[in-house]
Amino acid sequence: MKKLLHIIAQRPEKTGSGTFLQEMLKEADEKNYEQAFVAALNNSEDFKFRSKNEIEFFPVYFQAEDLPFNIIGMSDNMPYESTKYSELTDEMLAKWKKAFKEVITQAVSEFKPDVIISHHLWILTAYVKELFPDITVCGICHGTDLRQLKLAPRFSNYVIKGCAKLDFIFSLNEFQKDKVIKKFSIQSCKVQIIGIGYNSSIFQFFESFKDQNSIELVYAGKISCSKGVLSLIKALGKIDVKNKKLRLTIAGSGNQGKETEEIYAAGKLCTHEVDFIGTVSQEKLASIFNKSDIFILPSFYEGLPLVLIEAMACGLRVVTTDIPGVKQWIGEEINSSGIIYYIKLPKMEKVDAPFKEELPEFENRLKASIETQIKRLSEPNFTLKESVYDSIKKMTWFDVFETIENILNKSIEESKES
Repeated sequence: MKKLLHIIAQRPEKTGSGTFLQEMLKEADEKNYEQAFVAALNNSEDFKFRSKNEIEFFPVYFQAEDLPFNIIGMSDNMPYESTKYSELTDEMLAKWKKAFKEVITQAVSEFKPDVIISHHLWILTAYVKELFPDITVCGICHGTDLRQLKLAPRFSNYVIKGCAKLDFIFSLNEFQKDKVIKKFSIQSCKVQIIGIGYNSSIFQFFESFKDQNSIELVYAGKISCSKGVLSLIKALGKIDVKNKKLRLTIAGSGNQGKETEEIYAAGKLCTHEVDFIGTVSQEKLASIFNKSDIFILPSFYEGLPLVLIEAMACGLRVVTTDIPGVKQWIGEEINSSGIIYYIKLPKMEKVDAPFKEELPEFENRLKASIETQIKRLSEPNFTLKESVYDSIKKMTWFDVFETIENILNKSIEESKES
């Protein structure tokens, strides 16, 4: 395995899967793999990826003559203007497949990859295996793909049949692996758990000035109701902190619309300061983390949120919803340390939307959880064992890529022997 072609149907940045793509490019680059990648951009845009070795980019342009609509997002609420898969007409889908086929065929013809790694178990990954049955094609499940099976069910049969033919599927945790095996009716040995990582050169703890009269909370991610941001602001307004200022920093963006406007309006009306700072670089986010006290992820649906590890690597206490698969991935050492506090999810009406009558009690649980972590900040004897930090440090992108590399190399060796 010397030449890797990476494929993603959306932008190569601004999302968790985009970060995953870039980190895989970086780790493979450090090991001197020859690489190329395919991703979507809007017409006239450019994307630069810094690397020590040349990595060729094959873009698919949207808002252009051949694709006169927005990039299609794996979530129905993306951090940029996007089209929903559920909105695709047959004509739009035909144009989309034609555009990707032309670019990927060019990439395969010119680059001649040994392995294709395609992000999301969805239409494009199934299509890639259909186009190139004789090339090893691996699909990475990010969780949003499993959600799209319900949000855009008209594509589910094609996706399930196509992705079942993949040579390997990489899942992020055991919970996700079980769902993939059942949904796609494939053998367990074809689904390998790789986890998710963080950039240890960026996200690390360092001493920084903190205002002792202020408690700094932070959220990072898409600004949407499915991420629980509105509920977070409502819970924040119920917290009474004596003799200290309470402030919430929200890093990220969302589609401009009624939902985003409602969240911004709630922030302005909140009894505590809510600061919307927009999308920031990883370096800037790490700096914010190091000046903060508690990270909060109130999301109703996630694949595997790497931001939890990024926050803990910077020394933050964490409050998060009990997203399926996360506890198992985090591990008992960290779970039992007190650095992370899990909140019971409300009953869900849709895959990423709770019943409205469930929200008030959920917001009360969220409030109580934040208050618990605030109290821990002032406990003089609350210290973390070195083994907890050691467990966090093992969850890097280096480890994730090494797992992928070992799986593929083992498969290649076995195929040679047979």
